This record gives sequence, structure tokens and C-alpha cells, in this order.
Amino acid sequence: MSLLVALAAQKNRILPEPVSNAAKLGLELHYKFGGGKNIGLAKAIASGKPLDLEQIEAIADFLKPLSRMRRIRVG
Repeated sequence: MSLLVALAAQKNRILPEPVSNAAKLGLELHYKFGGGKNIGLAKAIASGKPLDLEQIEAIADFLKPLSRMRRIRVG
């Protein structure tokens, strides 16, 4: 997913629709079951509007540990 973030940053800073849809689902679950208060970035992604570079960097920082975890093979 970080590749999608990088592409969005280079083009029009709008994340692809599947990412926006995932953010919408995450917000629905947040409102239904509760969660943290830091949902501003999720709201921005779900809106489908262009993100600023600070928001894109926050997404990339969030995804870095996940990309390292995917490289670990079990078995």
C-alpha cells in the first residue's frame, strides 16, 4: 500500500478509491465500536480529497513497520 501512497504523492495527491473505501469502512467501525480520537487522517482519506505532503508522510510512516513485517516469512 505504501506504493499507492507514493504514487498519490507524485500525481494529484488523491489516494486510489480502494484506499478511500477502506478508510470509510474503518471510520464506520470506529463510530460503531469506538476507538481512539485521532481520526483526522482517516477522515481526509475517506473524503477522496487531495492530501497534503504532511498527511502523506504520516501514512508512509504508519505503513513502514507493516512493510517490514511482510518480509518475514514463517515456515
